[in-house]
Amino acid sequence: RGDCPTGSRGGPAARPDFAVLVYPVVTMETSTHRKSRLALLGENPTLELVQFYSLENHVQGWSVQLFLVHSRNDPVVHSNNSVVFAKAYQRAGAPCDFHMIEGSRHGYGPGTRQPIS
Repeated sequence: RGDCPTGSRGGPAARPDFAVLVYPVVTMETSTHRKSRLALLGENPTLELVQFYSLENHVQGWSVQLFLVHSRNDPVVHSNNSVVFAKAYQRAGAPCDFHMIEGSRHGYGPGTRQPIS
């Protein structure tokens, strides 16, 4: 898949086969989770630092296969984080299975007895 980086022994670099991200904080730019940005980058980060820590800026055609889930009206982490990441994957031609769940919950899982919305 494209120009996958090589490891120290000449073969493909060690990396996972896939990733599952559920309501992730991806971007440090627009629609960021303010507390995460503050914790990671501090009060007044440079534009260079913001761009470096915004994962959507690092997607390549060889990026790991991604399964991505977010609630449309998540009250904690804005769903635009997942939208931006899915679009970056699409532009790069990397495999991404994106699911936008209708509803407004954050923190759901298989053990939850309450409905998502």
